[in-house]
Amino acid sequence: MADKTVMMERLIAKNYGCLQDVDVKLTPLHAFIGPNDSGKSTILRAVRVVEHIIQDGFSTNGNSFVGPFAPGFSSFGQEHFVQGDFSGDIQLRVWASSNVRLNAILLKSNKGIFVGETLGRVIDAAKRENVDASAVSFLEKRRGATLVHLEPKALGKPGHLIPTGERLQLSGESGHGLASIYDAIMSRNVERFMEIQDQTRALFPTVRKIQLKTMSNYEKQLEIELQDESRIPVELVSEGLLIYLAFAALPYLDPVSLILVEEPENGLHPARIRDVMRILREISK
Repeated sequence: MADKTVMMERLIAKNYGCLQDVDVKLTPLHAFIGPNDSGKSTILRAVRVVEHIIQDGFSTNGNSFVGPFAPGFSSFGQEHFVQGDFSGDIQLRVWASSNVRLNAILLKSNKGIFVGETLGRVIDAAKRENVDASAVSFLEKRRGATLVHLEPKALGKPGHLIPTGERLQLSGESGHGLASIYDAIMSRNVERFMEIQDQTRALFPTVRKIQLKTMSNYEKQLEIELQDESRIPVELVSEGLLIYLAFAALPYLDPVSLILVEEPENGLHPARIRDVMRILREISK
């Protein structure tokens, strides 16, 4: 999924994790299907490497890659890189030398090629040459990526309150912080909260309300009220309902340029997968 003007149309990865030589054309809503251990998750992380470089740069710990680079560049072969080709003839490449000590960024467009060890240096080089305002604008406006691999236990954990004006984002890939998101949605725009609640009730007829239980001065936790007005603690809420609530909240998070979802069908009844796909299609627009 991409912004309205520039999207990643192609991913090339060489010797990144288990990906020895992969070249994939991408669409606004794209699904990777295959058996376990076939590289689907690694492809998502390769895409995130490119987007993370745009948004936050990279970090190293000694001689090893950390953070968004996991599983990292492999030690075999002579070429190690992940490249995203974007509409507008823009290419962004992150690569390492064979000893996995060098990391750098290459920005290639129809106006020039710029190389640097940080994104800031690449932007400075492009501005200094004054030849590629469109590519610089693309880099400065790109909003990064979010990767989620939703886990019911994490979704049910209490979440810290989100101050007014702070970005709405889940705390991690597993979905920790979902209660925080719902509390913020309710306080910032109660109509949006009611829309999610109405949609949830239509799909889960036993649900009457989505509640937020105060756990402390700074934490809240999800709770479900049933039609008979009994309240169900989040520990007893079905995994499918929790996962659906996480997907239902995605459109209300602060927008990013790309959302990566690992195993979106896990824990969902087949009938709910259709509803999740409807949500993802709306986001992709």
